[in-house]
Amino acid sequence: MAPNCLLHSIPFRSEVMTNATDEQALGTRFSLTRMIYSVSAAIIFFKVLEYCTWFLIWKQRRLPWKLSTLDAWFHAVNLGFVLAMLPLILAYSKRNLFRWLSSRPSFGLLRSISSGLLGGLIAFILLAPLLWYRGWYSEQLRFMQLLIAKSAVSPIAVFDLLLFVVGLSVTSEVVFRGVVFRTLAEYASMPAALVGSCLLFAYVCSYLGFTSALVLGAVSAILYHRARNLLAPIVAEIVFLGGGSALALWSDLTQR
Repeated sequence: MAPNCLLHSIPFRSEVMTNATDEQALGTRFSLTRMIYSVSAAIIFFKVLEYCTWFLIWKQRRLPWKLSTLDAWFHAVNLGFVLAMLPLILAYSKRNLFRWLSSRPSFGLLRSISSGLLGGLIAFILLAPLLWYRGWYSEQLRFMQLLIAKSAVSPIAVFDLLLFVVGLSVTSEVVFRGVVFRTLAEYASMPAALVGSCLLFAYVCSYLGFTSALVLGAVSAILYHRARNLLAPIVAEIVFLGGGSALALWSDLTQR
């Protein structure tokens, strides 16, 4: 080999330092082992809270604020999901969760919002028949819709809607897209990461119904991969849940 070719094939210290600096600027990969243990612990904690809450509510003869058993369980489970996922979010808070740093530039604010609106609308249109006809989706989703429709005219419904739509949307997208999908995508192929994160999302978020959660999870994962930030999938889930609630109210009013 010629001396000049050999000289050009050896990486200089400055080039190595530049590559290391670029990798550090783009953000280090999430640990797969850490993701598995932390997400599993958060899900187990949530399931324990869910079953303990149901047992405690079932044992109570009178509930405060004239809540029924199902109403109290619904609110408690939603709040329990946010609380169970909060330690996981805090553990990853210093790892650029909302932006997926890579060589591909992320979408800007307006493009992220518009992409989220379009993605949420597409998911809502695809699942509109499941949200309308009673026999085509899970009882959990039907109960969620009827609860929102029943209390839509009360002042407490505004707080409920904000807690349910905004709180659950932000929490679920940070966990299942910002942590689970992103970590799997860095260690496996994109289709495998999408399927794995969607199946886990559908299992944990059973209130959406399995099919609805799968479609919403797929749309959110694609949006996160394309936009490289969590704003787009968060907006998409807010649009989907808000549209489903509005459709449930319309269905409830037209059937009276």
